[in-house]
Amino acid sequence: MSTNSRIVLSIPPKAEYVSLVRLTASGVANQCGFDLDCIEDLKVCVSEVLNKAIAAFSEEETAALSITFEPAVDSLAVLIGGNGLNGETLFASETDAFALAILDTLMDEVVLSGDETAAVRLVKTTGKTGTDD
Repeated sequence: MSTNSRIVLSIPPKAEYVSLVRLTASGVANQCGFDLDCIEDLKVCVSEVLNKAIAAFSEEETAALSITFEPAVDSLAVLIGGNGLNGETLFASETDAFALAILDTLMDEVVLSGDETAAVRLVKTTGKTGTDD
């Protein structure tokens, strides 16, 4: 996969679309050269963030969630954002500490921000070097 490829999904904030994003994450990570364990870790983390993001929206809202996959030579970044989504408050409660600990353990980098286009940034590295097209 080319390192300048970007894959962007826009989904309604509904639970039935989480499996679509997990499948996409799996396919992109596979193309980046991740092993099965890393792919599963990525899918768990993407699901956790999406479920929290979906819960942050009300049933009546028509906003969309944006999921951007940014492959690099030795890593894959997944950016999750949406209109009104704030990563800094998404995992702010005491009960969310465990979920955030899982993200920190399974990902190489977790960034929570107030940026609606990238409220949560997850990065997983492959440990390989070089280019694969």
